[in-house]
Amino acid sequence: MTLPPPPVFRVLLIDDDPAYTEPLEQLFSQPPFEAKVCWNAEVGLSEAQGGGYHIIILDVMMPGLHGLTALKDLKSNPRTSGMPVFLSSSITDPKLQEQALAAGAAGFIPKGLELPKIMSRVRRALRI
Repeated sequence: MTLPPPPVFRVLLIDDDPAYTEPLEQLFSQPPFEAKVCWNAEVGLSEAQGGGYHIIILDVMMPGLHGLTALKDLKSNPRTSGMPVFLSSSITDPKLQEQALAAGAAGFIPKGLELPKIMSRVRRALRI
């Protein structure tokens, strides 16, 4: 009897800072995860709409499209509206976090948060 392959959870990382994305990409490149990085929000939005991702970690402050605007675009699109999106930033302003949650974010991940805690939040959002 052949067992079905284990599920793969696709994580889209949208951030312009390689110092932040490289450890996350390594973290989410281990089973049951698969990761892809997009270096700006415009490319990330396009990738999210066609890529079959399960969850997104989205930087707030990027050149071009602001992360909150990108979040609103994701939540207004039927293809991506049900996908959990975490906003991430080194800015710890409570108003920014409130805006992110009000716009539909699954949560807020402060940059500098330990990788195991990020993994825990993602697993909880995916219910795995």
